Amino acid sequence: DDNDENIVKSKINRNEYVMEEMAQNPITHHIARIFRNSLKQSLFLQYGSSKTAMSISKKSHGKLWDGVLRSKFELYHEVNRDLQRGVTAKSATSVSSPGTG
Repeated sequence: DDNDENIVKSKINRNEYVMEEMAQNPITHHIARIFRNSLKQSLFLQYGSSKTAMSISKKSHGKLWDGVLRSKFELYHEVNRDLQRGVTAKSATSVSSPGTG
């Protein structure tokens, strides 16, 4: 039904507008900093080292935050998948097998 389709499109457009407004809000910047710090703390607790947390690139932080802010799981998951394996930005290009490096 055309009316239902228009309602869905309207809701999507409104949600995108709200997300853009949130992204531009100065308070969102502070929330993003809290998110980054919490992420680093949790990775330290998970791995017992700051190596993984400190090696996250600015681009990766941006993807994680953008994924959370805009409810885009794909963006978040792309980075988080490597974090959960303990892969750091430096070792992602040259991962060695256990016992070889």
